[in-house]
Amino acid sequence: TQNPDTGAIWVFFGTGRYLTKSDILENSPKVQTWYGLRALAGPSGFSEAKASDTRNNLQERKIIAEKNTTGGVYRVTSDGEFSDLTTDGDAGWYMDLESPANGKEGERIVYQTQLIAGRLVVNTLIPKSSSPCDTSPAGATLIVDPFSGANPEEPVLDADGDGSIDSKDTVTIGGKLYHYNGERYKVGMAGVFSALKTSSGNVRLFGSALDS
Repeated sequence: TQNPDTGAIWVFFGTGRYLTKSDILENSPKVQTWYGLRALAGPSGFSEAKASDTRNNLQERKIIAEKNTTGGVYRVTSDGEFSDLTTDGDAGWYMDLESPANGKEGERIVYQTQLIAGRLVVNTLIPKSSSPCDTSPAGATLIVDPFSGANPEEPVLDADGDGSIDSKDTVTIGGKLYHYNGERYKVGMAGVFSALKTSSGNVRLFGSALDS
């Protein structure tokens, strides 16, 4: 994906797999990660991701809250700016998939990351390792700014279930107001979304168990 403001080319992906019995029944699940990397700097002149890079060359983003709301179970990820990366000379960002409520659950990304209406959207998969007879995985949706990896800091999900995506879909954490930008499901989403732009200019996402 090309950053329209800088001309740099980015790639987005997550780690993890869901192919074998051992993937479902992990006793000590590893923490998997979502990445956004500047693959080609282009005219931007910013740092490019290299094979020798480590996390020290990337900006960390986090899932900082997971709360029950009237609309379901919603998440908040950390805020930030694009300048966080450029000031530090970072070649991208990363976000560990660890629930602030439940800890390490083996959450992973086996689906394609999508760029929809200027936002980066991915569906994760959470194996139900405690119940080998129930192999339908749980999961979550995460929505961030693509080129900073940060919370979009604007309404993106109807967390209070009132049928509107607005300024009420927020939560205060540490004295700061955040917009919910993730949603968790007991049964995970289909791999990708379909998107429709309505006459009002809003974008609706369609997928298994979701119509936002």
